Amino acid sequence: MITIYELKRRNVASGGHFFSRATLKHWGDTLKGLKVKRDVDPTQVVVIRGRTGTAWRFNLTSGRMIAPLRA
Repeated sequence: MITIYELKRRNVASGGHFFSRATLKHWGDTLKGLKVKRDVDPTQVVVIRGRTGTAWRFNLTSGRMIAPLRA
C-alpha cells in the first residue's frame, strides 16, 4: 500500500504542488490529516481529507491528481 508521503514524493517529482506546504497550510491541513485508499483500478488511489471527507483521485505512477471525487 502506498503512503501519503510516497504519493507526495511522486507528485513533487512530476512538478505538482498538491501536497506543498503552502497548499496544505491554505487548507488548514497536514499530511497526517489525509488518508490514502486503494481504488478498484490498480493504477489509481483515492486521497481523502479526514475532517471533511473531500476526496481526489490520483494517478499512482505520476502522483498527479486526475479528478476530484466529492466535495
